[in-house]
Amino acid sequence: MLTTSLIFWGIAALLLFWALGAYNRLVGVRAQLTQALHALAVQWQANAQNLRSELASLSHAPETDSAWASLGDDASNWRPLAQATKQLQACLSAVQAKPSAVAQLDDIASVRAAYQVMVGAWDRLSGTHDDLAGEAVPHSLTMLWQHQQLQAGEKLRDYNASVEIYNHAVQQFPAILVSWIFGFNAAQAL
Repeated sequence: MLTTSLIFWGIAALLLFWALGAYNRLVGVRAQLTQALHALAVQWQANAQNLRSELASLSHAPETDSAWASLGDDASNWRPLAQATKQLQACLSAVQAKPSAVAQLDDIASVRAAYQVMVGAWDRLSGTHDDLAGEAVPHSLTMLWQHQQLQAGEKLRDYNASVEIYNHAVQQFPAILVSWIFGFNAAQAL
């Protein structure tokens, strides 16, 4: 009887320590993922703000939504990019306001969509042809865009690598039970 009781309590203690270890690992991996998302959001926020500031300086007007009117005929070309950066900033603010952004797949999807809209607006703007008056996109803005894309690309790779590590940890056999119990859902890459 005593031997059976010791074996039972030994197995119970082993399972408890295993569950605690799996939980702690999942919490650590989720914290790394959240940190990578925060770093990417901060980078994209800075990029969008710098782009809006540069566009405002090109319009020779304070940075307001009505500033693009001072660009004259070019306002219709610049306005989509300015609005897309504002949309991206709003989506990123929503993600950053939540402490556990991993479970917010809709927020990640909205950030991805807003980023694609901003890139599409840039591609349309930079795809316009130069004319006798000069470049369609000033060199300073092109250089700013390229520099920011390089910086954001590094943060994006870090985030997507963190998503892969997190999703792998959540889907491993023993940890899948702990993740199911405590609500560790799969993350979405950008």
